[in-house]
Amino acid sequence: MQSKRWLTAIALIFIVFPLIAYGDRLIFFFLLVSIMVMGLYEFYSITIPKDYWPEKTGAILFSIILAFIFYQGSFFYLLPLLSFVTYVIFILLLIRFNKFSHLLLVFGKLVGGVFYVTFFLSHFILIREVDFGREWTFFLLVVIFFGDTAAYYTGRLWGKRKIYPEVSPNKTWVGSWGGMAGSIAGALIFRSIFLPELMIFHCLNLAIGLAVVGQLGDLCESMIKRKAGVKDSGKLLPGHGGLLDRMDGVMFGPPFLFYYLKFIM
Repeated sequence: MQSKRWLTAIALIFIVFPLIAYGDRLIFFFLLVSIMVMGLYEFYSITIPKDYWPEKTGAILFSIILAFIFYQGSFFYLLPLLSFVTYVIFILLLIRFNKFSHLLLVFGKLVGGVFYVTFFLSHFILIREVDFGREWTFFLLVVIFFGDTAAYYTGRLWGKRKIYPEVSPNKTWVGSWGGMAGSIAGALIFRSIFLPELMIFHCLNLAIGLAVVGQLGDLCESMIKRKAGVKDSGKLLPGHGGLLDRMDGVMFGPPFLFYYLKFIM
């Protein structure tokens, strides 16, 4: 299991790193949309019955358009899009009137998936547009993945007291603090090499904030899987499970990083 976990991680680094580091704005957008679509597919697969595939397909198409609005940088089109989607929702409610109460729950999950996956991840597009956007993108990934790795191994070695066993029986307080330390270490190392002008004060704030929202994302994905009655969100990544299992902490990070850069730094 450990060898699969590391081999998958290394393969992802060799695939994703060049696309982020050397790809232009459009390539980055297509990479992000591909991740969003796969993530949404996993989310809907474990939370919504198969016979609602038209609604799932529509939500995924809506997500692609929403990401494109982020890419264009003009939110003028967002309100017309939301208006159109509202029309479609009520038309589908009329068509499936015999399943009205159940369909409302389905639409709640469809909308929740859009916010959970697409809205959060679309902030990567905004991060890419700021000064040193590539570096900040990697900063976020390094901080989250250093934290994830440190939390995993410190929790396995020394963790005993559980954080929230009803949601995630394997997550411990020792693992959480180990993850925080890993995130801080990753941030300081990355700063010293790629962002030397970043003040230590802001570097530590960002590391701690990203560690907190990253662990929150991890717990939320565990909650979703627990309610869905599954161990993994999918089988795409050997040793990790599904894409959401690997991206759970990352998804909560982009909004925090972008708004910190925009309003605090």
